[in-house]
Formats: sequence, structure tokens, C-alpha cells
Amino acid sequence: MSPDASWLYPLLLRDEWAALPAGLQAAHFTGRRIRLRGSLNVKVENTWLARIFRKIFGLPATGGTAPATLEITGGPERELWSRKIGAWKLSSLQSARDGRLRERAGLLEFEFRIIRDGQRLCYTQQKVWMHLLGLSLPLPRFLAPQVSAVESAAQAPFCSEIAVCLRAPGGRLLVAYAGKLRREGQTT
Repeated sequence: MSPDASWLYPLLLRDEWAALPAGLQAAHFTGRRIRLRGSLNVKVENTWLARIFRKIFGLPATGGTAPATLEITGGPERELWSRKIGAWKLSSLQSARDGRLRERAGLLEFEFRIIRDGQRLCYTQQKVWMHLLGLSLPLPRFLAPQVSAVESAAQAPFCSEIAVCLRAPGGRLLVAYAGKLRREGQTT
């Protein structure tokens, strides 16, 4: 199925979508369920505050190399991302609003500006909201966790490299992970 402008990432990236390497395009939903597998190197900060944040938000408790799976399903203009890194699981719903990527995971919703930088995508966090008791509360930057991410095409076909970093308010590392994921069912 060829992507059209109603799928989430082609919608957000517009003309930039066609300029992305095939391996990077293959890592995004355009009409069929996608499963990517690989391994990621996970790094965690072991301060008491970082451990408390990781426990509250269900983030990985330990670092090291871990097997990883990412499954992406959805429909036009939205994607459900289900991640498993080692024993850690996280699902989030991605959608578009005002030309920006919105990603909701549990009580938090992040807004990102996606920029194509040559052969990679850079996710720059713009805002964060906490959803509580039916209210959507914007978090000031000094109270909001900070997420940064970069995604690029790997040397192998249908393979992408990712690097994600989540920091607590104030900048302390909570968890970071990086590595390669290959689209399942693709051999060349």
C-alpha cells in the first residue's frame, strides 16, 4: 500500500517524506501493521530521584543491552506504538495537531516538532500536558520531563537506528536507549 498524505508521518512531514531513506519510511505505519525487532542499549541513572521517577512512570529499572520490539498499528492520522524493551512495556498513541506530533502515554502527552535533518528525523519536544480527572493541564518547562529522540536509516535495508533520552525536570537522566530495529518480514 503506498502512503498518502492521510497517514500520520507523511501528513506531518509533507514533502519531506519522499526524501527520507526507504529504511526510515519502512519504520512508519502506512496502512499495515508493522513490527520491528532488534536490541537496544539501555542506560539509567541510579540516583534516588531517578529511581522514584522510573518507578512512578513504569520505566526500565536497570540498564544494559535488551531485546526490543516495536509494533505499530493504526489508521489515517493516528498510530498506536507498543514498545517492549526487555521486560519493560510502554504503549502510546501518536496523532497530529497543528502540524506537530502529539504522543500520549498514560497521564502525559508530549508535543514534538519533527525535523528532517538529512537522512534522519529529529524529534524536538515543544510542550507537555498532564491529563488528570478529565482535565488537560499544561506543565511549565521546569516541571515537565524532557524527551529527545533521533531516528535514522541504518546501513541494512528496512532497518532504522533510534536514540531516545528521557530526562526528569531539571535535566537529570531517567532513561536513555539506543540501537537498531529491523522491520520484521523484510529481507532486502
